[in-house]
Amino acid sequence: AIPFAVLDELDGIRKDTSKPDRQFLARRASEWIDTMQGAHYVRIQNRGETAAGLNSLSPVSNSDNNILAYALYLKEYEEKKPLADRRIVKLLTVDRILSIKARGADVSVIGIDSIV
Repeated sequence: AIPFAVLDELDGIRKDTSKPDRQFLARRASEWIDTMQGAHYVRIQNRGETAAGLNSLSPVSNSDNNILAYALYLKEYEEKKPLADRRIVKLLTVDRILSIKARGADVSVIGIDSIV
């Protein structure tokens, strides 16, 4: 599942003409997401899909906190399902501070090197 904040960040990178190599990678990532969403392999965050309790941890609204709030929402959503039907929720990031926050909120974190 892909949080809106990630799409916003990709869009900003894609429009930044000062870094053409990052711009290219952002375009490629956007194309991959579009293809995977069209094939129903990935879902995009829907309105209201956020953990309400995150504001008590950090009242600051930024991309990292929005991404973590979505991961927490997904984790809580899966924990309501019968055990046999649950999916594992893991946050994929190379951002050290986001990783620290996620582990502090009991969200599993994996790095990009784990899947490449």
